[in-house]
Amino acid sequence: MNTTNILLLAATNATYTVRFSLISIILLTIPHLIYQVIRLFCWPARKQG
Repeated sequence: MNTTNILLLAATNATYTVRFSLISIILLTIPHLIYQVIRLFCWPARKQG
């Protein structure tokens, strides 16, 4: 019973860690993607103007 509890705890901890890292990666990547899109759209306009 004790071993099962430890394994369960480890499994939940691992899933939470994976989820947290995924969320942080997404949160870090989204602004970068937005910046790239803005630069992509603004660069030709700025070059012509």
